[in-house]
Amino acid sequence: YRGVFAKKMQAGSLQRDEAEQVLRILRTIVDALQDSGENGVSTFALGNWMDSESRQFLKTVNLRLVEFLRPFPEVFSLDVGDSGQPFVTIVGVPENYDALLGRLIG
Repeated sequence: YRGVFAKKMQAGSLQRDEAEQVLRILRTIVDALQDSGENGVSTFALGNWMDSESRQFLKTVNLRLVEFLRPFPEVFSLDVGDSGQPFVTIVGVPENYDALLGRLIG
């Protein structure tokens, strides 16, 4: 069901392997945004930049990219761009991804 995994992320009740996968994807997204030199990008463009393993994970847990990013307001800002599509900018790069891991695991 859509949204169940997002609720588990927000509640901090993921299994360790799920949380590690979330952090791997999070790092990939942060790196892609930083490497792009863009101030921000649409979630559509960002999805195209992601590796196939990350896209497959989001598909498996039935989660849209914008739903995946929403629990990390300290890292990403989500807005609606001129085209009406969700638009992502980085507001802060995590200094310690391990601290985020602890927040995700139940």
